[in-house]
Amino acid sequence: MEPNTQRAFAVRRKQPAEPHEAQELISVLTQPLRIFDLVMTERDRLVATIAGRRNAGALTLVLLVATALFSFPFGAVIDPARAWRIALLLVGSVAICLPSLHVFSAFLGLETTLGQTVSLTLVIACVSALFTFGFAPIVWFLDTTMEAGELVTAHDLAVILLWVSIAAGLVQLLRCLGDAVRPGTVDVSFLIVIPWQCVFVYITYRMARVLGLI
Repeated sequence: MEPNTQRAFAVRRKQPAEPHEAQELISVLTQPLRIFDLVMTERDRLVATIAGRRNAGALTLVLLVATALFSFPFGAVIDPARAWRIALLLVGSVAICLPSLHVFSAFLGLETTLGQTVSLTLVIACVSALFTFGFAPIVWFLDTTMEAGELVTAHDLAVILLWVSIAAGLVQLLRCLGDAVRPGTVDVSFLIVIPWQCVFVYITYRMARVLGLI
């Protein structure tokens, strides 16, 4: 086995994608819709940025701001007075579970920095927030048109869509890890991430209950 098979971020492509520069990342703050390209359509460049261990601060800032911004509409539809709850749910769950992921990664010898772990976990929060942004008009329409006393309420559907959004964030994390692994190598990071995601889901569920979302 090659000595670097346990590296968490080995570039798979023959010609690796160019990582984002700090100025390019910060520009997303003035063009918020660029976040869809950053974390979804240009996933290879996102992985290259995290793998390069550069501009971690700028990437973290962009992911945090995007999570707060794009989760706000969904939160406002559910409860305008407490629209911040979705952002707190996503970022708070990540913050609680992040140390355990980093400790176990270090224990298994994965060469990941804390900045890389933060960026990866914030991908979950950011992608989840983007999906809630897409679902917000649906929840608003259902809440406006559904009558009281129906078997399934708009709030019930909002909770389902929220979990769909979180699932999308978890899938995106696995896709990023998959992009970072060289063909034919054994990446033990999946042995950590999949059980960790189960813990993350439970913590998110508990936090959602504390916040009164479910």
